[in-house]
Amino acid sequence: FSDRYLDILRVNSQLAYDQVQKLNIAVKQQTGANQDILTISKSTGAMYTMIGLNIEMFDDSVNDDADFARRILIEENLSLLPGQAFTMKDYVRLVISCPPNVVEEVFNRIQSFCLAHIKK
Repeated sequence: FSDRYLDILRVNSQLAYDQVQKLNIAVKQQTGANQDILTISKSTGAMYTMIGLNIEMFDDSVNDDADFARRILIEENLSLLPGQAFTMKDYVRLVISCPPNVVEEVFNRIQSFCLAHIKK
């Protein structure tokens, strides 16, 4: 069981990392920005990952990680924990212990939200 579970976490950690890189490319193409809107480190066995938010790239409706978490819950029906709960300002926590197709859907929603709230 534990080997299978760790394999799921490894696959999803890589998938989350790849999806953040894909989103950063999309944002750069759309806006011409030369900085990333999100950052992520690959998880090494944890059932979650922390995603860093470049708050300066968001419009005025997203002032911090709590705003991001609250608004993405309302607009995309996606529950992320604000990093403030873990003393990690401008991060959100994402659980990655679900099936890979769910992780992909999560990042579709994150991308939709980010592109809708990028500073114009």
